[in-house]
Amino acid sequence: MTSRLLVALATLFICGCAYVGAVQTWNPTRADSDAERDIAAGNIRFAYIGGIVSSAPGLPDGSYRVVGRYPHLEVGPQDCMQDNDFDVRAAYARRYNARMWKHVSNHIQASNQQMQEPGKRLY
Repeated sequence: MTSRLLVALATLFICGCAYVGAVQTWNPTRADSDAERDIAAGNIRFAYIGGIVSSAPGLPDGSYRVVGRYPHLEVGPQDCMQDNDFDVRAAYARRYNARMWKHVSNHIQASNQQMQEPGKRLY
């Protein structure tokens, strides 16, 4: 009897920790620091949320041509059926992508400036 109770409590503890860990994975307050860590590691990617068509929220119009070159970070399930935490994952993806886009667009601008010679206009 005691061993069964111990096993049941251990199972509940492990399952409870796994659930809390899953919810905290996409915490919007950690999105900026997660993006900074990925940038420092050279792991440039953009967060996508599911639905009928996956999308990467938080990016400016016209950025998808550039973003399409990078790997995807799938934030939560990528199918049609979404759970109650969809809004939390969308907020995480929006903040993560905004920080990642700032990094990528700064590098694009810097490389474009290096391509132009000083004093010479390109038309």
